[in-house]
Amino acid sequence: MKGVSMKKKWIILVIYLLVVVGVMAGLIMTLPDEPKKASIEGACVEVVEKDSEIEPPETVAGEFFSVIYEYDTSKRLFYEGAEAYMTKEAYEQLLPMPSEENTEDVFFHMQSRLEDFLIYKREISETEVELMAEVHFSVSGSGEYMQRQIIKLRMQLENEQWIITACTVMDTEGE
Repeated sequence: MKGVSMKKKWIILVIYLLVVVGVMAGLIMTLPDEPKKASIEGACVEVVEKDSEIEPPETVAGEFFSVIYEYDTSKRLFYEGAEAYMTKEAYEQLLPMPSEENTEDVFFHMQSRLEDFLIYKREISETEVELMAEVHFSVSGSGEYMQRQIIKLRMQLENEQWIITACTVMDTEGE
């Protein structure tokens, strides 16, 4: 047996080429589309189209925790910036009560750093969730110490965005 006939060689070659072309076509079809380009004052800028995916409530809660637990009072107070994640009513609950003796709030210098958090989610409906979070953060100013807080957040989906409608500190403990 000297080998395969010429006709069989051509059939094998054609099948091989069809498989290679099929694989290449499959790869080309799965490649992402090129981003659209826009020209602004002579510069070429890529326009990235954001998917209409909604950030999960856990992600929004994590961003919120970063705002309220990552601060230096010489630069900003803990609640400044939190209003972007909350309804007006929930934000007003977060604000410290003003002192009757002094109309100006007096804060001493301290720094806080978010160390870790763990979130448990309970879905109430498609547009409402309740989150329980165990948050660990360190505080310095009058010594360095760790804190653990249990926070309950109620969130509602509004305009394709999760927003905090209630924020309750359930427990605080120093470590």
